[in-house]
This record gives sequence, structure tokens and C-alpha cells, in this order.
Amino acid sequence: MILSLKKWISFLLLSSILIFLIFASILFYFSRDLPPLELVYFYKPARVTHVYDRENKLVYEFFTEKREPTSLDSISPRIQKAFITLEDKRFYSHFGIDFIRLIKAFFINIKEKSYVQGASTITQQLARNMFLTFEKTIDRKIKEIVLALILEKNFTKNEILEKYLNQIYFGDGIYGVKAACKYFFGKLPNDVTWAEAALLAAIPKNANVYSPIKNPELSKKRRDFVLEILYKNGVIDKETYLNSISEPLPDKKVKGDRKSKQIGRYYFEEVRKHINSLYGEDFLYKEGVNVKLAMDVRLQEIAENIIDSLLNDFDKRVRNYHKKRYKKADSLKLEAALIAVDVETGDVLALVGGRNFLKSQFNRAIQAKRQVGSAFKPFIYLAAIHSGIFPGDPIEDLPYVIEDDGSGKPWKPRNFDDQFLGFITVRDGLALSRNLATVNILERIGPGSVIEFAHRLGIKDHIPPFLSIALGSTSLSLWEMCESYLTIANLGKRKKMHIIKEIKLGEDLVLESSEYREERVFDEREVYILVDMMKSTFTYGTAVYTRDYGFRGISAGKTGTTDNYTDSWFIGFTPKILCGVWVGLDTVMTLFDKATGAVLALPIWANFMKKANEIFMIPDTLDFKKPHGIIYRTICTETGKLAGKFCPKKRDEIYIEGKEPKKECDKHLKYSPFLKKKI
Repeated sequence: MILSLKKWISFLLLSSILIFLIFASILFYFSRDLPPLELVYFYKPARVTHVYDRENKLVYEFFTEKREPTSLDSISPRIQKAFITLEDKRFYSHFGIDFIRLIKAFFINIKEKSYVQGASTITQQLARNMFLTFEKTIDRKIKEIVLALILEKNFTKNEILEKYLNQIYFGDGIYGVKAACKYFFGKLPNDVTWAEAALLAAIPKNANVYSPIKNPELSKKRRDFVLEILYKNGVIDKETYLNSISEPLPDKKVKGDRKSKQIGRYYFEEVRKHINSLYGEDFLYKEGVNVKLAMDVRLQEIAENIIDSLLNDFDKRVRNYHKKRYKKADSLKLEAALIAVDVETGDVLALVGGRNFLKSQFNRAIQAKRQVGSAFKPFIYLAAIHSGIFPGDPIEDLPYVIEDDGSGKPWKPRNFDDQFLGFITVRDGLALSRNLATVNILERIGPGSVIEFAHRLGIKDHIPPFLSIALGSTSLSLWEMCESYLTIANLGKRKKMHIIKEIKLGEDLVLESSEYREERVFDEREVYILVDMMKSTFTYGTAVYTRDYGFRGISAGKTGTTDNYTDSWFIGFTPKILCGVWVGLDTVMTLFDKATGAVLALPIWANFMKKANEIFMIPDTLDFKKPHGIIYRTICTETGKLAGKFCPKKRDEIYIEGKEPKKECDKHLKYSPFLKKKI
């Protein structure tokens, strides 16, 4: 009997050792492909990159997994109890594997002849979510168990629960209870009701099926099922249960911080490309970076709404014009680009690259290069002022043919209206956008000096040295044009435009910040005279109808219209804000007859600037600061000399002190208004 007992004990001992060795061998075999302990311990899930506007308002997020890690202390006990009761009642008593639940599930699945019930603990689920796939294989299951044991050995129960609640998937790219609470309820995870906690526990079984947004009926059934489990397990009382099942689900109008229409997509795409090029895609989508933009989200939304509204009206004119000329006229849709900049800092307050980012990611504000038309003229007039030609000087607006404009071909420039005004002032030449007068000036000062000035202002592209640049034959981007006009708005100080103010990793590590550098590239007196001339565009020139759109601020700018009316431009600025607008078709073709910058681009500009002035509370009386050394003289507009007593047309005109006219007009020595001639 004793011998038999010894044999039996020996058998049990050997069997136990054998089972242990087999189990250990299995664990060793499958642990070879598992991540090292260091990776498990320092595991960091992908985080969201948050993007803020200049007023620190959250405007966009980059993520592959939208997750906002939070501590267990910040997660309501209701959420914790809901998940533990539903997923793993013995969480705090087992060592990573619940053998009671495992055996129970085994027999149920045998009975049903199908996999109908799982037995994974919260620790096992965490192991799977962190490092494994969701395929139902023996291999994956054993690895899951091994990882669960490793996690239980190296972390406390609360640490495991915290990681688990930050790791769960809720659909639509949402991971973790904090992001889910914001998305579904618009609140933080320590403020949820029992019904909301039950809904959170209900969704992960199948996030797409049980989403309250996509399938509210199934979602409610599943939530109420979880509430029933909480009630039966004594977690909540009957009154709480009854009140909770009657609580409505969040509907489609309540989605945390999401917006039905995402604005600024072209702007955010430039941010994405910038960060990707410097730091890599993983950095953007996984490191949880904080990016502060130069954007003002209010202006961004206003810009997009104005463009969308006005282009819908303009489209009708384009289609009507092309109906008899083009079979697919009904499919024609105008595109537009807009850039708004803070004059003092170079902050890009708004950037629109097209009407619909989802249909076309081509950014027409930065990538498109189109003929700029008369928007190029200020560069010519600045070079003219530098050479000693002033706004009151007379200039010819008369027809002529240039045998060789520099390209080896004859050229016959023409005015927009095919009319000739004869002798006009230089100021009128710019304000009224007279092509022939501008060509006359360009011929006098030479294309070379204008090209040099354009590059000093901020143009980077090559400009051919032909007289045709007077008509804006050069193709440039709206970004380049705005950056050059920004130098004019700053009276000769060049500043770079920028879309990103700061990139931070965590709370303290600043990786990048915008530097507000400026460089004086022109005499401020010369540029101030140009600005004064560009103000005339609004008072009696091609932008005179701006007031009809409600904008009354003091501003300077220039329209741009190309040959055959293919491109419409307007770039203008106040002492505080610069805005540039382009309108056209992606295919270069005539928009319609007389589709000028004043007709298409100017209304967008005026409506936007009106709203911008209101938002920033900029008074309409705010004027550009006059530098020292600027004087005014009353001149005869026919001769450009000091006005005499009998000069019929007089005007106060601006000069650099010391370069003003010294001689009095000798054309109108005595004048009879009755005889209308000199005596």
C-alpha cells in the first residue's frame, strides 16, 4: 500500500514536471516572436497631432489613431466598472488568465459547435491590442496568454486598466475613452452618466455595428444589455437602471469637437507637407505634436464662404458665354485662390487653394502659376519712381508699334478699352491701368531695372526681359505676388510670409518657431509714393466700385486682367491686412467678355476685407504712416510743373523732398475760360 502510494506520488510529481516542462517549452517557443520586455514596458501608442490657430483654438488634427491618453484618475469609476463588469469580472483577482471563464467558454463553444464566447481577460485584450492581430488562431491565442503573463508581472492592475482604457477602439479612427467621450458626448471621461459609460463599454465588441451614429437601434440594444448586466451584478440599482435605459443616445449633431464642414483643408495640407518634409510622416501621425498656425480660423471660414457664394453666381456667366462655343459648357466651374496676410508680421491669416479640396488637392494659391496681367504694373511704377519719374509727371497714352520688344518680334500693345487718353499723369497711368502709358514708362527705364526690383520685392521666378511684362505676360503664383506686395505694404521692408508659428513636442520642447525678420530693400519714401498712387485705384481707378460692396477702409491695390480674359486678379492692402485673390478656370481659356479683375476678383476681396476689418475692429480712417521727407506740391496735371494761376487742371501731388518740381507751368500763362485758349 505504501509502495503504491509512493508510486502514485512519484507519478504525480513526474507528471507535474512534465506538464510544467511542456508548458514552459510552449511559452518559450512562442515568446521568441514577441516584443522584448523593454518595448512592452515603454510602449507608446500613436498620438494625435493637434493644430491650433493663432488664438489657440483647436482647428485640425492629424492622426491614424485618434487617441488622447489620460490617467486612470481622470476616468470616471462608472466607465471602469462598466468595462470590468462586462469584460472581466475577476480582473483584480486573476493573474492575467481567468481559468474559470476559460473552462466555461470551452464547454459552451463545444456545445454550440462554434466560437460563440471568448474568455480573454482585460490583460489579454490589452496584449492583443498592443502587439498582436485579431486573427482567431491557436498561435495568436498562445502569444496573447504569454504577453498577458508578462504584463501582469511587470505592471499593477491599475496600470493595466489605464493602458487598456486608453487603447480600446471605438470606430472612425477613435481610440481610448477620452477621445471617445469627446467624440460621442462632447465631454471628458470623468463627467459621463451611467448610460454613457454603458454605451462606451458596448461599442468595442464591434465598433462599426454598435456605433450610435451609424446604427442607433443596434447601439441602444447593446447599451441596454450592458446596463442590464450592471444591474444584475449589483453595480447599479433599479432606479438608475430604469433611468439609464430611457436616456437618449447621442445623435449626429453631437460629435464632440467635430465640424460638419471641415474648413482650411488647403491650409492644413501645406502644414502636413512641411512637417513631413522636415520630420517624417511617423512624427506627424504618431508623436502627438502641437502645432500653432498663423491662421485666424474666423477669417479662413469667411474666405471660403465668400468664394463659394460668389463663384456660384459667376459660374452662370461663364456657362452662358460658352454655351454656343463649347459642348461641355455646363460642366465649367470657376476656381479661386485667396491669401490673407497680417502686414506687420507676415502671418498668413487665411489661405484658400480652390473650391473643394476633396475634388482637387491642387493648391492654386501656391502651386498654380498664371499670367498676372496688370497686377504686375506696381513693380514697373516703383522702378520709375526710383529713376526720378513722379506721379504728377505727364506720360503718353497713345498708339504705337514696337518693332522689337526684346523677343525679336514686332509688338503692338493695346489698352483694355482700345481707347487712347493722350497725355495723362503717371498716377492716372497706374490708377486707370493704362497699358500704353505703362509700356511708355517701361521703355524709358528698361525691363532690366524692373526685373531687379521685382526680385528685390520677393519674386523668385524668372522674368523675361521683354516690354510685354508691362501687360503682365509673366506667369507667377499668388503666393509670390502677395509676398512681393507685402514688401510694398511695409514701405520697402521685406518680410517672409509663414503659415506655422510654432511646432512643439510635448509641453516644453519647441522644435520650430517663426522668426519675424525684416530687411529693408527700398527707400521707404519711394515705396510710400507708390502706395499713395495705388490708393488712387480705389478713389477713381479700376477698383472704384469697392465701396459698393461695403468696404470703406483706406487701402491700396491693383487689379489684374490678362489677354483674352483668362485670369482675374486683385491684390490690395490696408495698413493691417493684405489680401490677394485670383479667379479663373484650371484650363486656360476665356472666362467671358470683359471678365476683368474688377468684375471677378475684386468683389471677393472687398467682401472679405469688410469682414476682416470688422473682426479686427480696424477703423476705416486708419491710414498708412507717412515717412519723413515727403512733401506735396500743387501742380498742373498737363505739364507736371508747379501750377500757375491760369492752369485749368490742378492737383496736389506727392514728392520726395528736394525732387519736387521747381519751375512754374509756362503753358497756361494766361487763360480765358470763355475763349478756352491761351491769350
